[in-house]
Amino acid sequence: MEVIRQRVSPGRFCPSCGEALAGDPRFCPSCGTDVRSGAAVGFLERRVEQQSIAGDPVVPTAPLSPGKRTPWGMIIPLVAAGLVIILLVGWLVSLNGRLNRTKTALEAEQSHVTKLNGKVSSLRTQVDDLTTEEDTLQTQNDSLQAALVDCKQAANKAITTFRVFIQASLGTASVYDFRTAVREADRALSLCRTEANSNGAI
Repeated sequence: MEVIRQRVSPGRFCPSCGEALAGDPRFCPSCGTDVRSGAAVGFLERRVEQQSIAGDPVVPTAPLSPGKRTPWGMIIPLVAAGLVIILLVGWLVSLNGRLNRTKTALEAEQSHVTKLNGKVSSLRTQVDDLTTEEDTLQTQNDSLQAALVDCKQAANKAITTFRVFIQASLGTASVYDFRTAVREADRALSLCRTEANSNGAI
């Protein structure tokens, strides 16, 4: 069997998809490419294989497909996606930095609050001490007031004893009255000294 390769140009073909163009169309019926433009119109070579046996029909092969164009429609979205990823990474880095600064500020505020709590606790202790001291002073004041009353009574008893002594000298009072006045004055003076000693006054 002998194979004969023949180069023919029987018609026009679409330079984009290789579809055979019948007649004189302006657009390719398969892909819609404008085939009347100077760059689009052209003749493609077609190989025809023919057997040497007489009577065998000639079987044409499919037209050659033109070269693929650069897929800019895929490159542009990839570039855009890359830019979006870069922007997203930058935003995440910036957000992480802000979060770190916020965390540091919160830790500083927490330390400040801890110090304030320590000061408040110390002030509460001081207030408790002052309250205890106030109670002690109030008790001492009450005791001093009682001692003052006893000492006033002791002074009054001493004055009464002096009056009874004068009356006894004039004969208007008896020695018994004078002795009774002296005992009462001594008792009042003893109470006054006891209260004063218990409060540290004397």
